Amino acid sequence: MPFKNLFSTDMIDGYQLNLRDQKIPLLAGEVHFFRMDTSVWERSVEAIKVLGLPMISTYLSWRRFEKIEGIFDFKGTTDPRLNLKAFLEICQEKGVYVILKPGPWICAEETNGGYPDWLVERKSLQVLDADGNVVLGYNPPFNSPIPSLFHQDYWEALTRWLKAVDDFVRPFIHPSGPIVLMQLDNEPCYTFHDRFLESDYNPVITGPHGVFKKWLEEKYSSIDELKQVYGLETKSVSDLKAPRTVTESSPAALLRDWTLFKEWSLAEHVNRIGLLHRKNGIEKIPFTINFNLHPQLSTPNNWALLEQASGLGGFDYYPELPMRWSFFTRMVMAVTYSRLINKIPWSPEMMTGIWSFEGQPNQSHSFSVDDYRYLYFTCLAYGLKGMNFYMLADRDNWIDSPINGMGEITEYANPVFDVVKLIRAHPNFLDYRPVVNLALLFNHDHAREAYYLNETPSLLASSSGARAYKIFEDTFDFLLRKNITPALVDPEVHKISVIETPILIVVVSGHLSSELLTYLAEGGTLICITLDGNNFLGADMRPNFHLCNANSLHEKLTEILLCLNINPTVPLNNPKIISVVQKYEEAHLLFLINSTDEEQAAEVQLKKNQVFQDFFDCERQLSKSKPQIVLRPRSVRVYRSIETEK
Repeated sequence: MPFKNLFSTDMIDGYQLNLRDQKIPLLAGEVHFFRMDTSVWERSVEAIKVLGLPMISTYLSWRRFEKIEGIFDFKGTTDPRLNLKAFLEICQEKGVYVILKPGPWICAEETNGGYPDWLVERKSLQVLDADGNVVLGYNPPFNSPIPSLFHQDYWEALTRWLKAVDDFVRPFIHPSGPIVLMQLDNEPCYTFHDRFLESDYNPVITGPHGVFKKWLEEKYSSIDELKQVYGLETKSVSDLKAPRTVTESSPAALLRDWTLFKEWSLAEHVNRIGLLHRKNGIEKIPFTINFNLHPQLSTPNNWALLEQASGLGGFDYYPELPMRWSFFTRMVMAVTYSRLINKIPWSPEMMTGIWSFEGQPNQSHSFSVDDYRYLYFTCLAYGLKGMNFYMLADRDNWIDSPINGMGEITEYANPVFDVVKLIRAHPNFLDYRPVVNLALLFNHDHAREAYYLNETPSLLASSSGARAYKIFEDTFDFLLRKNITPALVDPEVHKISVIETPILIVVVSGHLSSELLTYLAEGGTLICITLDGNNFLGADMRPNFHLCNANSLHEKLTEILLCLNINPTVPLNNPKIISVVQKYEEAHLLFLINSTDEEQAAEVQLKKNQVFQDFFDCERQLSKSKPQIVLRPRSVRVYRSIETEK
């Protein structure tokens, strides 16, 4: 079921915004003005200018601005911190653009995640789990009920809220004002309760005439089609009920459809919010949406579907301490998938500072300045092209930001300075692309099967799809350990192209698809990682087909990569240091990454005429005659080419 196109392209130019003929990258900082003393607003905006960031991002907490149902305060009548007009005027006066995020859900360590108290108290519209229990937010201050996203009462309240917001901010919309982007909702996820049986079983979703039944009726054009897919003697869609358990006898088609419905419903909710804004006259600026971390990639937050339903999508990057290798691989996978899926590979929330509030275990003061720099520059190395630093300024429930509670710049701003410096020093930075020489196929159905079996470990081992997804993750991990920079391919979104992916690795749990057979026939090289008992219909007779059994994955894949001459773009003699090369025309950027907890030394194996200069220390150069480097624990060094190979 396609979504109406809400995307405004007038302000998008490649990987940047085009504002009054001024092109700016998606670089911003989060400032929650309504949670800060008004005396620091202007100083905080000025600090953003000093940092070199062109944009501020800010939420509007629904529960604060409509504390009493039907009564809105955008002028600070009840609390001077709610004076949205005054804050937007400061931004406009200082020449800082604004990303406005009016929810309805904002998370943000805010009570109810921003939902009004009077809304979440209504029992009829609360989200239910598979056992019929009310779903509560995951911890204080979110441990309140959640409104069901398709309940009529919720939509009436939401429509009124967004109408009030849009009517008030319309004069501040670009080009007459500073607002250039608007976010639709936030990290669609039922306050992080979107596992398979957690939500939403409110009757408006799963009842006889609920949204799920209507979705099934639209998906299946006839009862015959339904019988063929489900293998059941069902008379109508009404016979099907949302799964409330997962067992060996659960129809796989129903489990998959409930997963697909979750993906669609989260995106449909976002799309409907966008339609409300458009109806309210917010027509010229692009909309955005952000994705949060899940155990499986792109489900139930389907990245492509969410971007289609809104405008510009992006993933939120929050590191874990200690930043072990497993976190590194997940971070790199997210950036790599974002390059494939998103119009602009950027992060709507790139962590800086740390949450700190009663009832929530936190890692206060345990992230160092170097940790943030490591996070930012690893993401830049693999192709991220924009960041909104969250939180840029301290406020209630948050500490250790680049701007403190008095509006002063702190030491945590240094990595932000460095990001801006690197991007602004390279006018074509947004055009640089990581050099890759193979791709790994992401099978969405494998991820979905792993998702719906995730809470039933006893069934995971016998699931070919879930096993295949685990092998996909292991293969991505293996390639990074081999210092190979892979691309990702998602056949649900883009057709496989021989030109773009001359060598493709695919994990197969059944037969090869017709598209993969065509890929082979047209000259593409296929490395097939197989589970036991696969049938390849003669493909294994082709010279450009390489077979690798999952049981001996690392040994066989190493052998195949050697046979195909797949090597790191810039090799090193220390496997604990990773090199990533980005290229634009004849210019190169070289990122050297130490992801370990110990200092690492290595010899960089450059070609004869290659010379690289350390971007942040011009006295240090890399060449054939001076190949030695030493990297601090969890650090990234950036070099730029000053002479390319002739």
